[in-house]
Amino acid sequence: MNPKPGLYPSEQPRNTDSKTEIAVYNALKESLPSGWYAWHSLRLMDDDGTFGEGDFVIANPDRGLLVLEVKGGSIEQRDGRWFQNGAPMKIDPLAQAHRFVRKLIHRLELSGCYPPAYGVATCFPDTAFETPPDQSDLRDTTIGKKELAWLEKALPALFDKALPASRRPRGKWIEQIHGLWGDTWIPALRLGTRSEIEDSDRVKLDAEQMRILQMIERNTNLLIQGGAGSGKTLVAREAAVRFAASGERVLFLCFTRALAEWLRGRFTSANLQVSTLGQYALDLVRLVEPGLKEPTDMSGWRELIFRAAAEAAPQVSGTWDAVIVDEAQDLAEFDWELVFELARNKRLWVFHDPAQHFWDDRPLPKRLTEANFFKLDLPQNHRCDPAIIALADCYRIPENLKPSKPILREGIANETIGVVECPSESSVPDRIANEIGKLRSAGFAPDKIAIISVRGQTGARTFGMDRIGAYRLVKADDPNATREIVDDTFLRFKGLERPAVIVTDLNLIADRREKRMYIAITRALSTVRVVAPAEAIRSDPILAALMS
Repeated sequence: MNPKPGLYPSEQPRNTDSKTEIAVYNALKESLPSGWYAWHSLRLMDDDGTFGEGDFVIANPDRGLLVLEVKGGSIEQRDGRWFQNGAPMKIDPLAQAHRFVRKLIHRLELSGCYPPAYGVATCFPDTAFETPPDQSDLRDTTIGKKELAWLEKALPALFDKALPASRRPRGKWIEQIHGLWGDTWIPALRLGTRSEIEDSDRVKLDAEQMRILQMIERNTNLLIQGGAGSGKTLVAREAAVRFAASGERVLFLCFTRALAEWLRGRFTSANLQVSTLGQYALDLVRLVEPGLKEPTDMSGWRELIFRAAAEAAPQVSGTWDAVIVDEAQDLAEFDWELVFELARNKRLWVFHDPAQHFWDDRPLPKRLTEANFFKLDLPQNHRCDPAIIALADCYRIPENLKPSKPILREGIANETIGVVECPSESSVPDRIANEIGKLRSAGFAPDKIAIISVRGQTGARTFGMDRIGAYRLVKADDPNATREIVDDTFLRFKGLERPAVIVTDLNLIADRREKRMYIAITRALSTVRVVAPAEAIRSDPILAALMS
């Protein structure tokens, strides 16, 4: 579809230091003949890197196109040479126009287009004259200061003299010129490509985090607090690597097996061991009781960890120089007995997020708030898209909903946030499969997608399924998790993240909805989809407000 007739840019000329080009632009704006087109500063680059620019390209759809070369200042010709403000010109007035029009016609032909005719002309806006230049190619193709005042009449006469006879045009040549000129360019990326760029930016600590780490790395006892996306695990990992590289033996403890498996794949130092607290306790007790089976319930784990703290940990007290604990808000009171025993007279760094504290009976021990523990806050989000953090924060602080609506609306518009209403509970898996298909089409590989249930293992709809639609699913701690779509619960996925997260099972929860949603949503880096029955979405105040 051809652009509308008129002058482009329509409001003001392209950036230029040439007052004469601005004068011509203003004259065209006032008196461009009806139905005609004009483009200021059309720029082309050939494949060989040769650059060309036409000061103005003017088109009459029925007659053809004209490249108008503008020369400012006092212009005169003496003894066959051209002068501008008394100085010899390096290039004759029409030479540049001829070069450019050849480039333009070549580009049009490559696109299967050709105008009815084409030609070149010159404009000397600061020079008034009664008689045109004697040079034959300029005699009838030059306009000056006087003609600017009546371009509506001067341009048709100029076209008649500067252009040869018309012939039948080919293709949408005006539309092609407009595209070459570049009316509008709004950079657009598929969600998956945008996520890849964002992911590369997250790989390294930013300057602020690096500065903080350099300030605090000599501390022995440290409690670091930060919200989702603040870089806690990133700082913890970097600290562990630095300590190990300096010769310290480092034990990195976390809550979930999935996070432990993920971290192991990113550490190579022989001085560094990663484990869940429960698994490490089991390994300790097996040193004195080989063949001990893994507990099957909470009471069994409690007994095992108490035993590890009392009997086995003292025997390995000299093994570690530093103990780092990530996701500390999830540890129970009996877990801390083992942590403190392992870190007795050692470096102890503890990372936690109060907003992700799920169990009311698992407060941080008072010992961590004593004066000998240095406290540090990581307040800034470095990981998640701002719209995702804004949505999560609405569950943490409901009063945030009203001021956050603009960024949430923008997040919905650019597909950072999606809310999918299902007609029934039984249709949820199909809708999840449909969303996965959309994410795959948007450029997300399987290992960039996760389905997170806000229900526990026993009640989650898809937990235990090995496929959903055409897509294979694995658990977060599965050895194939680095290559496949993960389907797991919000608790088992704590500490982990994926660029694209589908949150589901809203209709299957009855308590602590806000906490569950906050944890699940903050697992997403670039885009989050909430898929649930319409009734469940409408009963959620945050989602209902987004849908209204």
